[in-house]
Order: sequence, then C-alpha cells, then structure tokens
Amino acid sequence: MDFHKSRYFSINKRMLKCMGLWPYQSSLTKIVIHTCTTVIFIILFIPQICCFSMHIGHNGDKTMQAAAVTIYIFVIFLKSIAVMMAENKTRKMYENIVDNWKLLKNEDEFNTMKEHSEFGKLLTIGYIAYMYSAGTFFVTVPFVPICIDYVFPTNSTRIRIFILDGEYGVDKFDNYGKIYIFESFTCISTTFIFCALDTTYSTCVQQCVGLMDVVKMRLKLATKRDRSNEDGNYHAMRECIILHKNALHFAKVLESSYSTNFLIVMATNVLIVSVGSVVIIMNLNRPLELIRFGLIYIGLFIHMFYLSWPGQRLVNIGNQLYEDTYNNDWYQCSIETQKLLRFMMMRCKEPCHLTAGGLYVMNMANFGSLLKTSMSYITVFSSYR
Repeated sequence: MDFHKSRYFSINKRMLKCMGLWPYQSSLTKIVIHTCTTVIFIILFIPQICCFSMHIGHNGDKTMQAAAVTIYIFVIFLKSIAVMMAENKTRKMYENIVDNWKLLKNEDEFNTMKEHSEFGKLLTIGYIAYMYSAGTFFVTVPFVPICIDYVFPTNSTRIRIFILDGEYGVDKFDNYGKIYIFESFTCISTTFIFCALDTTYSTCVQQCVGLMDVVKMRLKLATKRDRSNEDGNYHAMRECIILHKNALHFAKVLESSYSTNFLIVMATNVLIVSVGSVVIIMNLNRPLELIRFGLIYIGLFIHMFYLSWPGQRLVNIGNQLYEDTYNNDWYQCSIETQKLLRFMMMRCKEPCHLTAGGLYVMNMANFGSLLKTSMSYITVFSSYR
C-alpha cells in the first residue's frame, strides 16, 4: 500500500501541501508559498514588536503580553523553517514508510499496521479539533463585551478587549473591527501551522510503533518450537532481525527529521512558560483575560504532551520488545536460532527514543518535569505579586 496516498495520511498531506512543506511539490510552488508565508510572518511580527518597544519600561502588563505573543509567533516561524531545512530528511522518512509497508508478509501484519495507522489518523483529527476549539474560544472571548453591550445596552460602552493587543499606528478603538479580523487571521493561520507539523510527526511515529509491533509478532512466531522445520525457525528469526533493523533505522531517520524542531520547541517552551506565568499572574483581577491566557497556558502543555506521548509510546514498545526476546521458548529453539536471538537481545538493550537535539528525550518523565517546573514558576511569581 502506498501510505502517502492512503486515507490514513490524507489530512496531513493536504496541510503540508498548503504550507509548501510536502517534499514532492514542484520547486516553483514551494518558493511561492514560502515567500508568501515569510511575508505574512513579517506582517504578524510588526504590531507586537511595536507594542513591546512602545511599552517597555512604562507598562509591565503590555510589555510581557507583547513578549509572550512575539515568542509564540517566532516559535512557529522557526518550526516551519526547521521543516523546510530538513526537506531531504523528511523525504527520506516518507520513502522509508513506503518501503516498510512492502516488508509486510501476511494479513495479520497488514492489519496491525492499519490499526496503528488508524490510531495515527484519530490523533490527527483529535488534535486539530482541540486546537481549533481552543483557538475559536480564544478569538471569541474578546467579543463578549460587544455582545453584552448589544443585549444589555448602557450609557457607556464596555471596555474593548483585543485578541493580541498589538500596536498598529492607528486609533485601535475606532478601527476595532479591522484589528479584530487581522488578529483572528493571525490566530487561525498560526494554529494551522501547529496542526500541520505536529500531527504529521505523531502519524509518522505511529508508523514506527506499528513496525515494532510487527517485529514482536514475528519474534513470537520465530521462537515457537517446530522440530520438523528448524530451518524455518532460523529463517523466521533472521527476517525478524532484519525487520527490527529497519524499524530502528526508521526511528533514527524520524529523529533526524524532527530533532532540530524539537530542540526549538522545547527550548522556547521553557521561555514561554516563564513569561506566560507572569502574564497569568498579572491578569488575576481580569476574569476574561485570565480565562483566555489560562487556557492558552494549559494548551501549551497539551501541545507538549502531544509531542511527548508518541515518543513515550516508542520507548514503551522498545522496552516490551526487549522483554519479549527472553520471555519466549528460546530454550527449545535450535542453537543457530538462539545465537540470532542473542544478538537481537543485545541490540534491544539500547533505548529506542526520540530526542530534541540529543539533549532532551521526548518522554512523559521529562514532560512531567516541565509541568512541575511551570507550577513552581507560578508559585514564585504569585508570591511577589
């Protein structure tokens, strides 16, 4: 099966094409889309940089909020740049996925890979649904005072809330509608980039996890005693080892494709967590703003969880495979088969995981550490309030 043309990858492929990040697009198409994307990012940066420079040293609330939004936009820009720079690696990764499907031998193995592919598609749909639900809420909350004014009119209009509150060199309140549309577009476009890049990553990790699961199936069959066909056991174990080698190679290609991306995200997430903690503390007396930025803060951790959990699944399947290399009937196998199993066991001792630049392992233990650190930030900042 050509995975790229299957329904399991159709959503991811469309989103990547819209961003010019599908490696099989024409060079002209990618250049045009990348140029437009860069121009859009420059336009998004300007109001926040103006706001930061205008209020620094005078208004701490505005300064920290502008800093948080600027970092957010900058992170997304760097994420897209990192994927552009790793185009050859991602192309190799997609080719590996297609080649891995060709190694499957029977219906059970195909069904196993399809189950993991289906789960990857569910992760994609669920993440997109969450991101746009959260984004819609973030965008619509500033519209609440206008709705209240319409339903319960008073002599004076209620205060207007801006989505990102940048500076545009015009009277913001007279041009509230135009600014609201522009900042809504900012949120929608940046959310789309998050969805395209993160869901593609999780879908590809599921392919690696599925391949490891097929290795487990082959290992179980290869270690079943068959006195009438010992050569068959030996060849089955040999094929199992070859498939395991391919799975480990694919894991390395996957890490190589996303390592820089992860390093950028995790490094800046720590910065966003600290700045976001200050923004939340500053908005404790403003319920609507507190709800908005509080949900964005929670969304940041859901984003990090979404990146860490697939990495943890890969670690788990690697550990399970190591356990399966000795929790079987190896003592009933031929000497030749036992020797092959011994080599596989030695290789399984090395952890199979994804890292951020080799400095940070993408797993739930490190995610928990980040969560704990963020709670510490909020506690410390609130004590100085």
